[in-house]
Amino acid sequence: MFGMDYLSRHVRKWNRDRQRRSLDAAMGNLPLELRKDIGWPSPGSRRSLVGLGKEHRSPHIW
Repeated sequence: MFGMDYLSRHVRKWNRDRQRRSLDAAMGNLPLELRKDIGWPSPGSRRSLVGLGKEHRSPHIW
């Protein structure tokens, strides 16, 4: 059973990461004004998830 728990945990993590990247890509294609209106971080901000390691991400995002 250890193998199934390990595998299912990694599948769930992979799925969350894939969904997050998909959302980032979709939001990144929106015009800057629209992203600003809905409160999505700009690509150069420290809150942006694209291209930043975990040490720079806010724990309150996602």
